[in-house]
Amino acid sequence: MGEAARSWGISCGRLCRAPVLTAAACVLFLGDAGFVPIALAFVLYAVTFVVTIGINVPKNDALKAAGDPDQIDLAAARSAFGEAAWVQWNRLRVVTTTGAFGLLCWAVLVHGANNIR
Repeated sequence: MGEAARSWGISCGRLCRAPVLTAAACVLFLGDAGFVPIALAFVLYAVTFVVTIGINVPKNDALKAAGDPDQIDLAAARSAFGEAAWVQWNRLRVVTTTGAFGLLCWAVLVHGANNIR
């Protein structure tokens, strides 16, 4: 197996873990009081995944393709990279993943509160 394929498989496994497990929780908790926050968490994780694959990974790959930092003009590489936009998209990823985690915590509380006997 090639290094690129192995790296892609590992990266995809890491990126897909939260949305896949949250989707499974949606199915398991269908009809439960915790379903709505779990479904909203899935949407936020899906947004994170799309931004990561569609924006951050290509920008990171373009930066790597610029060459060895010891051999290139770093100011030109940074300028072409678009660091300000990259930071903004990373902030969105922070907000969506933190929000998804908070919603999953809320789902646990709602589910627990409705199942106390």
